[in-house]
Amino acid sequence: MKYRIKINKETCIADGVCYSMDPEHYLEDDEGKAEVPGGSMDGDFSIGEFDDDGYDEAKDACDACPVEAIEIEKL
Repeated sequence: MKYRIKINKETCIADGVCYSMDPEHYLEDDEGKAEVPGGSMDGDFSIGEFDDDGYDEAKDACDACPVEAIEIEKL
């Protein structure tokens, strides 16, 4: 399944729940905020696409974000 993860780094409060739950699709940057591994920056957003079976794990971590800084869309 192909999907895109988009993290608003301005909204992110660096609580770490996403990369604690799913370190394959979320990483901690130097400020403790989340970013997409292998992704790119577009303004305040870290964006990356995946083609793997990890959608459910990535979505669970997305849903656990207390400030809703993460979006996932199926492509």
